[in-house]
Amino acid sequence: MNFGWENVHEIAEQLEHVHSQIFFDKMDEILDYPKFDPHGEPIPDKDGNIIAQDLQKLSNCEIGETVVFASVTLSDDAFLTYLNDRKLLLNTKVKITKIESFDKSMTIEIDGKKKFSVRKLQRRYW
Repeated sequence: MNFGWENVHEIAEQLEHVHSQIFFDKMDEILDYPKFDPHGEPIPDKDGNIIAQDLQKLSNCEIGETVVFASVTLSDDAFLTYLNDRKLLLNTKVKITKIESFDKSMTIEIDGKKKFSVRKLQRRYW
C-alpha cells in the first residue's frame, strides 16, 4: 500500500479494532498475501502458522561481515525516520566496516556505497 514503515504502526493500531474478516481477506489479497510485516516480523497465516526466523542482532556481528538487514524491533517514529533518511530498508545488504572500541558504535556500508555510523542506541534494536 506504499506506506512508509514509520506510518504503519499507527494505522495497524487502528486496524486492530476492525472485526470484519472479509475486510482482512481482501486486504491480504490486495497485498499478495505478505509473509512479513513492514518491520520484518512474520505474519501468521490463517491457521496461525508463523515462518521461523533465525536472526541475530547487528551488535553481535563483527568487522568485515556483510549481513542482510531483515527486521527492526523498535517502531519509534524517530528511529524509523533515521533509517529512512539513510535509505536503510529491509532486505538491504549491510557491511560492517568499523566498530569503535569505546562505545561499540559501528560504521556500516549499504550496498557497497553509502557509509554512516550506527550509534549504540540504535544498534541494540537490530
